[in-house]
Amino acid sequence: MKKILLMAMAVVLLSTLKVLATGIYANSDDPLTDGSLEHPYEIATAEHFLSMNQDLGTDEMLFFKITADIDLAGMGDNPDGSFSDSIIAPVSGPRLNCVIFGCEHIISNARIDNPEGQEMALFGKIHGFIYDLGIENIEVNGRFSVAGLAWDFAGKLNNCYITGKISADVGAYGVAGTFYESDNNYFPTNYSAMELESRLLPSEINAFAQTPYSSNTYCDYELAGKDYGQSTTSNMQNEDYYKGWEFTDFNTGQTGKWFMPENSYPVFASSGNCQAK
Repeated sequence: MKKILLMAMAVVLLSTLKVLATGIYANSDDPLTDGSLEHPYEIATAEHFLSMNQDLGTDEMLFFKITADIDLAGMGDNPDGSFSDSIIAPVSGPRLNCVIFGCEHIISNARIDNPEGQEMALFGKIHGFIYDLGIENIEVNGRFSVAGLAWDFAGKLNNCYITGKISADVGAYGVAGTFYESDNNYFPTNYSAMELESRLLPSEINAFAQTPYSSNTYCDYELAGKDYGQSTTSNMQNEDYYKGWEFTDFNTGQTGKWFMPENSYPVFASSGNCQAK
């Protein structure tokens, strides 16, 4: 009897390890789910989002589809619920190779706090593409070189935005540390509205990235604390400033991807659009 019990426990343990190794997503029970373009991993909760850390370092490109807004408040490993390092794919480990279809959903309230931390962001190292995703109210605090979306990003952003605050002793960047675009669109299709603080070296900030800069993202340099021509808060809160963007007007019935709330920045007019453009 004891032997049978031990064998049963071993089967359960192996099954658990298998689930952990393959990641736990909203559609993991579907046998067709394999992280391919046709059958992407679906993310509907904060737990699903954190499961992306179980799929790092793959040779093939994995596909993820976000199916609901994600709130990361209180989900971290610090006693106060914040995270002590990049939430997905810290730079000390393997890179995440992926395509993320945000489907006009929001990831909110991510908080990373490590006074000794460096090269931290929502994503540490990511190679791939992110479409139709909003990052709202992210806060990152570290010692050296921290950013909002990703520290090391090679790929493309399209129809994405980020808001929040980045603080470091030296080096605070709104979107990324290093950012290498796979291609450039003629018109910017993303925006960054980030408050930045570099405590010991105030000049070491940039509303987009440490280097190189991007022609594909509108940035509120006034909010970031750096003068950069027309990239002011008032312009960033005016839909006419966003060349080529389509805005919804509920008064006239005009429909578009974006909506401009009064005295604020653009937000998605709806959710559910998962088209990569």
